[in-house]
Amino acid sequence: MSAVTAPPLVAERSPAARYLRAELSALGRRPGVRIAVGVWLLQILVFAYVVQFTVYRAMGAELDPTQAANMVTSLTPELAGTYVAASVPGYGIPVFVVLGALVAAADYRSGTLGTLLARCPHRVSFLLSRYAALLVILAVTAVLTVLLGLVSGAALTMLEGGPLAIAPENLVAGAGGVWLMSTGYATLGFALGILLRNLMTASVVGIAWLVAVEMLLIGGLAGALPAVDAVRSVLLTPNVGSLAAALDSSGVTSGQGLPGVGAVTQGWVAVLVILLWTVVALTLAVRAFRRRDVL
Repeated sequence: MSAVTAPPLVAERSPAARYLRAELSALGRRPGVRIAVGVWLLQILVFAYVVQFTVYRAMGAELDPTQAANMVTSLTPELAGTYVAASVPGYGIPVFVVLGALVAAADYRSGTLGTLLARCPHRVSFLLSRYAALLVILAVTAVLTVLLGLVSGAALTMLEGGPLAIAPENLVAGAGGVWLMSTGYATLGFALGILLRNLMTASVVGIAWLVAVEMLLIGGLAGALPAVDAVRSVLLTPNVGSLAAALDSSGVTSGQGLPGVGAVTQGWVAVLVILLWTVVALTLAVRAFRRRDVL
């Protein structure tokens, strides 16, 4: 009788799964990724909570009563999710654009991309796995952001002697909003990193477009020219700000005058526009990466 070979107990992983696991491991070891995430969390802690609370304690008596009440209410753990999400349009642009560009372009300068691709014949799968790893990092960052807001809000509320209340739906909405908005910015940085093949150049171009053009130039002309208002409705940053405003159903956070937060479009329109920017940017990156030499 001939021996029968038993089938393997564990199926061989697909190339995409192997690439994703390798990319997650590589991103976890990159100091630049940890620094970018750390800088973002530090901004939330310092600017969104410590500075806001300090201003309230120092100038609360001089402010309009409604404004002062909104300031302290926005710092409560009950609104932690939507409050930290409202920080993305103002503080998140440099961090997430650089993070996306870093994931895409760091290997061009080091010269290791050619070596990696020599071991990975599936070029598109390699790039999509790298992008998927970026999405995982952004998802973890979104959860950490909301948890940091929750802890910070609880600490400040206890310091003020106020009641502690947590709204799980607010935390979930905030985490989802942070993830989607940061994905839009990071994908733009990722695509520019592939197209320009240089981390610094991609970061400068992405930040200059989002801040100087979308927020300052076009945002400054809004209301003066009807054509500008129409253009704003399809740009990335105004829709990120619109999503942040839509998540704030109470209107407390939106009334703080946070940079970039404003209802230019409705919430569902903002989601569609952010997704459209994400899909277009990723498609351009994949086409460029597939068709041209990596060196």
